[in-house]
Amino acid sequence: MIQAWTEQRTVAEVIAKMEEARIPCGRMLEVDEVSKDPHIKARRMIEYTDLETPGLENLPVCGTPFKLSKTPGKVVKRAPRAGEHNKEIYQGLLGYSEKYIADLERDGVI
Repeated sequence: MIQAWTEQRTVAEVIAKMEEARIPCGRMLEVDEVSKDPHIKARRMIEYTDLETPGLENLPVCGTPFKLSKTPGKVVKRAPRAGEHNKEIYQGLLGYSEKYIADLERDGVI
């Protein structure tokens, strides 16, 4: 029934009727429209980060979904690469020796 009803109307007509009936709704955006949408821009739902790889200096990523007044959050850097912080975690946090870490690496554990 919904499909038959919507097929007879434009997107604008459907949205107008839904809003008139106080039914929350919105238009489904195409991929290339998302980053241009005023609401997406205003809410900073897409941010850009440098992946520190040639050609990927300004890559779009999902912004912080929750915007708190005192701590709104934002993307400040790229996500870590696999194993990037191994030494910091294994040595600094867990206290493993360099030899033990080298053994783990040699054995393919890390």
